[in-house]
Amino acid sequence: MRESDVLAEIMKDSEIVRRWIDEGKKEGIEKGIEQGIKKGIEKGILKMAREAVLDALEIRFGLVSPSVLKAIMVIEEPFLLKSLHKKAMTAATVDEFKDHLKALAEE
Repeated sequence: MRESDVLAEIMKDSEIVRRWIDEGKKEGIEKGIEQGIKKGIEKGILKMAREAVLDALEIRFGLVSPSVLKAIMVIEEPFLLKSLHKKAMTAATVDEFKDHLKALAEE
């Protein structure tokens, strides 16, 4: 094999390697973007769910106490916030809501 043939073969392999690297980078960027979008959506869902609970409490019982606000703001599970929203809409008193909130926190 001549030297020029060897060089051509190396260049061919280098182009393939470059393409693989470029494709790998592109896939990594795409996955990063997808994960970022997913995380942003999850944060948005939590924010809206928290606001729904707080709005319901404010409408039904007036000003929300700092302790209740703090307890709601640390909840990271949408299904718990949904449960709290339902209780905020149906509780006869703010104390009934607080009891439900406390029970959820203890689970």
